[in-house]
Amino acid sequence: MMIKKNKFNFTLLTIVLIQIFLLVNMSFADSYFIHQTDPLKDNKERINEGKNKDLTRIIFNLIVWFLSIEQIRSVYALSNFGCCLETTEGAICQPLLDEDTRCADGKFQPASCDDVSSCKLGCCIESEEGLCTTNSPKQKCEDNGGTWSEDESCNFPSCNKGCCVVGQQTNFLTEESCQALSNFYGVEKDWRQNVKTEFDCVLFSNFLDIGACVSSDMACRIKTRNDCSLESGDFYKDYLCSAPELAEFGINCTKQDSISCIEGKNEIYWFDSCGNKENIYSSDKEFSWNNGRVLKKENSCNPDSGNINSEDCGNCEYFLGSICSQSSKAGNKKVRDGNYVCKDVNCYDTYDRTDKKNGDSWCVYDASIGNGTDPVGSNHWIHQCIDGEEISNSCDIMRNKICVENTTTLDNGEKISFAGCVTNEWFDCLKINNEFDDYVDMKRECDKNNHCYMKMIWDPKEGTDSDLSGGIDAPPVWQCLPEYSPGLPFYDSDISSAQCSIATQSNLKAIKVKKCSWIIFGSYKWAINPVTREQKFTQSMNKWCTSIGDCGAYVNYIGVPTDGGYKVIGETPKLTRAYLEDLKQFKTPDPSQSGKQSGKSDYYLNLEGLPPETDAGWGTIAGTAAGALYLASSLGGLSVTTIGSYFAITSTTADGTITYLFSHTSFGAIAPYASAAVAVAFGYFIGIMIGNLFGLGPEASQSLAIVGAATALGVGIYSGYFATGAPNVFAFGPALVWAIIVVFVLAVISWLMGCGKKRIYDTGFECWPWEPPSGGNFCNMCNNDVHECSEYRCKSLGDACGFIDQDTSHPKCVWLNPSDIVPPMMTPWQESLTDGYSYTNTLVSPPSLGTEIISNTPTHCLEAFKTITFGIQTDKLARCRYSFEDKDYTEMNPFTGASNTNHTSFLMSPGVKTLQEEISRLIAEYEGITPEDEDYSAYLELLNTPIDDKLRVYVKCKSVNGYINTLPLAIQMCIDPEPDKTPPAILSITPKDNSIIKFDAIETAVMMYVNEPSECKYSSEDKPYDLMESDFACDTELTAGSLIGWKCSATLSTPSEDNTFYIKCRDRPFAPIEERNTNNGISYHLKKSVSILNIDSITFTYFDEKSSKTINSGETLEVGSEPFSSELKATTSGGGYDGKSQCSFSFKDSGGFVDFMETFSTKHTQKFSFMKSGTKELTIKCIDDAGNTAQQDVIFQINIDSLPPSVSRVYNDMGSLKIITTEDAECYYSLDNCYFNIENATSMTSLFSASHTAEWVPGKTYYVKCRDAWGNMVDGCSIVVSPNMFV
Repeated sequence: MMIKKNKFNFTLLTIVLIQIFLLVNMSFADSYFIHQTDPLKDNKERINEGKNKDLTRIIFNLIVWFLSIEQIRSVYALSNFGCCLETTEGAICQPLLDEDTRCADGKFQPASCDDVSSCKLGCCIESEEGLCTTNSPKQKCEDNGGTWSEDESCNFPSCNKGCCVVGQQTNFLTEESCQALSNFYGVEKDWRQNVKTEFDCVLFSNFLDIGACVSSDMACRIKTRNDCSLESGDFYKDYLCSAPELAEFGINCTKQDSISCIEGKNEIYWFDSCGNKENIYSSDKEFSWNNGRVLKKENSCNPDSGNINSEDCGNCEYFLGSICSQSSKAGNKKVRDGNYVCKDVNCYDTYDRTDKKNGDSWCVYDASIGNGTDPVGSNHWIHQCIDGEEISNSCDIMRNKICVENTTTLDNGEKISFAGCVTNEWFDCLKINNEFDDYVDMKRECDKNNHCYMKMIWDPKEGTDSDLSGGIDAPPVWQCLPEYSPGLPFYDSDISSAQCSIATQSNLKAIKVKKCSWIIFGSYKWAINPVTREQKFTQSMNKWCTSIGDCGAYVNYIGVPTDGGYKVIGETPKLTRAYLEDLKQFKTPDPSQSGKQSGKSDYYLNLEGLPPETDAGWGTIAGTAAGALYLASSLGGLSVTTIGSYFAITSTTADGTITYLFSHTSFGAIAPYASAAVAVAFGYFIGIMIGNLFGLGPEASQSLAIVGAATALGVGIYSGYFATGAPNVFAFGPALVWAIIVVFVLAVISWLMGCGKKRIYDTGFECWPWEPPSGGNFCNMCNNDVHECSEYRCKSLGDACGFIDQDTSHPKCVWLNPSDIVPPMMTPWQESLTDGYSYTNTLVSPPSLGTEIISNTPTHCLEAFKTITFGIQTDKLARCRYSFEDKDYTEMNPFTGASNTNHTSFLMSPGVKTLQEEISRLIAEYEGITPEDEDYSAYLELLNTPIDDKLRVYVKCKSVNGYINTLPLAIQMCIDPEPDKTPPAILSITPKDNSIIKFDAIETAVMMYVNEPSECKYSSEDKPYDLMESDFACDTELTAGSLIGWKCSATLSTPSEDNTFYIKCRDRPFAPIEERNTNNGISYHLKKSVSILNIDSITFTYFDEKSSKTINSGETLEVGSEPFSSELKATTSGGGYDGKSQCSFSFKDSGGFVDFMETFSTKHTQKFSFMKSGTKELTIKCIDDAGNTAQQDVIFQINIDSLPPSVSRVYNDMGSLKIITTEDAECYYSLDNCYFNIENATSMTSLFSASHTAEWVPGKTYYVKCRDAWGNMVDGCSIVVSPNMFV
């Protein structure tokens, strides 16, 4: 007791002495001492460095103990002593002197290890297995991937341990560690939470002993000791029920009666006649029986082998590549005494004829993939090798996802493969065609995405005469197409028709022009689109068609081609049989092909009408008279004037205007030549003008120009000198007259010879949904495939295939009616007709041959250019087609819809007079044709075209089994024979009347459709048609029309805020003027936007549950962690609709723009749930309905704030303690020490702020800790504030 008292007195004395020592050496202050987050380091400077180091060492231990007093220990430290984070031997967080060489370079911290955050002791939770380690240094824990907590004792639910039972072994582990251990051994987790100590867990293992359990009724079962005791049985450890010792108790279980697998076990086991598990199988039965005792795995046959396919040993081992299996699942290999074997868990000779390791996954493709070649019905599949079983799963039914595979080589050289499904970004490829006009831009964006590829469809100028096509603006047609064509519900063409129609070019014109080289000698040369009459054009269009989905002529996934998914127009040839046969190659997957991850306005050319007339080229004329005629290659005008005594020649060229002045008196000998030169210029100009007037074409016009120039030259020189004997500067008059006469005569001759005449050929391609093969011969292949059948897959195999029992676990693909060999019965469908029309009969065909459609007008005839709906019904599922001649089914046009019983379409007919005029016009184009001409057969066909007042439609149908009507159902209607007296109607106009156009629009492109071939004009004043100044370019050929009418286009000048136009049209372009009809026209208004479209603001906002922060472009945002939630926001104003617009954004180098999630207004927002830090460079672009655009680049800097707030100032603010922090934060204080929980401390802040206050109480010490909005906070104190008690 005395010893303890003396020790206490000594300790107290030591404390008092040290306090006196420190106080004497402290500086006085009138305010507070501020101690930053490392107070030990701060106080180091307060100690006199000249003190004797030995004295420091003497009192070291006392100081350490003294500093353990909570209110003092964070304030003071000793010189030269600190914490070594890591020694050269690898030890961590060791208290050493700064000169101690055992501390690794750069690892010394001049602070107590208790105050070094990385050395702070706590609980370390290992991430993979959940191991919890108490008293673990923080840095060491985190370096090893663990999660660290301040609780040194690991008092967390996840760290609670229990008894983990794995087989007959027990381990005292956390639940997560138990799960990891169970996964390793491939067994279900058995974690006993009620076992609280490791000792109890060891004891519990005794209850897991295996042996025979004999019940009171003398039944024997193999159980654990624990289970047997629960049933009040007698337990015999390590005995089998077939042991001879148990027979004495009346147990009658015959040994080794059978073999089998056990769930959760890898091995093959013997079973006795009572159904009890015995030892692991061995063909050496006595060895395996082990005299009726339990034989452990390690003592059983071949314990170090997997015993794969062994006949003698069933000691399978999963980690050595084997598992117990029935022989039927292992190639019928088996052990000697039953139908089981240690099956190899690897997979051999898999679906794609390769060997795979257990756990491998890989891609399997039904057929070819990539470059738009995926056949109809094909899918991408993931195959997996799991315990020797090959398992397959579809990425997506219709290829909206594709399979991507990666192979990794391990350190030992072994290769393992992984496969996954990624989204097929086919739609992004098609969007690029609408977003970019320029080929370079389109290709750049297309090449960014591995799911897209560029293809040139056709070049309109290929095979043309350069003189004829040079002035035509018709660049090659390119498309960005899906690398992996998506699947479409082709069996529901109402859905798929819209997408397939993207690849339709139905109104193209191939044009020949008679090119006369020397006025009267010439031949027809191609001016545009000759390639559209070639097989390669049809094949290229079909490639476009099949790439965008299940469209066109293509094969299904078993390689059966069909050609019902397209139609050629006019002179475009059909696909050849050889081409269709060649498509079969795509049924076979290419081993070198593999799915790829995507890396990442209208471009359809309008070639529907005639090409624009080309401007004649102006050749360079060699002048005389000191270069008086400088006529460049693009002569724009020429004038001759008299200025006083001077003669002036002015030439306006592409390079500007040049005027040459000559004196009348100074011409002398050159005057006749100057006069002739003027005549040459006029003669050349007249030749071009008259050539164009007669429509002779550029080359014939050029020839006339040369003749005119030569005539003028000769006559001019003669008249200017030889005829008068003296210079005559104005003698070019006769030369000009003779040039006009000669050129006109030759032009008439050229015109009569057909120079410049055009021959126009209808060409084109229509893309329709793909049609499956008729019948159902292949339906069952869907059921017998290793891959799962689906409706999409089933119906690709045949039009008569039906997918039944879909609601069961075994749906099937079947031939619905294989015995049906009768073609469909066709009946006119009254309800389908447009109001005001009816069928004269609705008899079934066959036997009926047809019916007639009549109107309720007095003539009962169809009005000219009136569109009506008509239809038929069939008695079974069928595909129906129609034509205006009795043709083969394959040559007809399809009704809308796929195989069904209701079929509808549209009809429209011109008047009889219009038909006659069109035929006459076409025949006139062949004037002068001879039987040797390649177009002579087409000419004869036109001559023999019958024209009457009847329109006949022939309908044939094909059943799903492929049986087609031999005779068509004929539907007839009369066409009003009277001349068309109805003026044309404007059906639509774009932009619409009273539309708002761009603010800076000087001119606006306008397109409208009329209900019949017409010529249209416009003016800014309401005046008669013939007095209107400007023309629309209209499709005037009868064959150029569509269901929405005949197109007319013009570019209107729109200089004013309000622009009004008057538009009128006159029909029958080729009829005599007195027979044509002119409408009253419409007034059309376009208003300019009030201003340009403005992007007013673009902001980036961070937000969480507690707070948010917004920055503008060029500013920096600090967040606490990543990824984080954020929002991009833009606001717009001005334009045509007060800022209402559609906005999109693009991150730098991301490829392509994405619409804001919320747009089409003045506010546009996009939320991001997983934004990360860094520099964010974006482009925002907006467009309103008027076409006004705005674009702005922005940059945001986002940094991670991982530093705690610091104190910049502290003072007495009128009796309150006031602290200022460097950032918004919340501060708390304790009067005890720095190691307090802020949730239980006193707050100095009402909201996040830089200013914090507390009541000032002299004599108290404030331990202050501050935390910012991101949760950053020092381990100890932000500051320690003490009042001065020595005032």
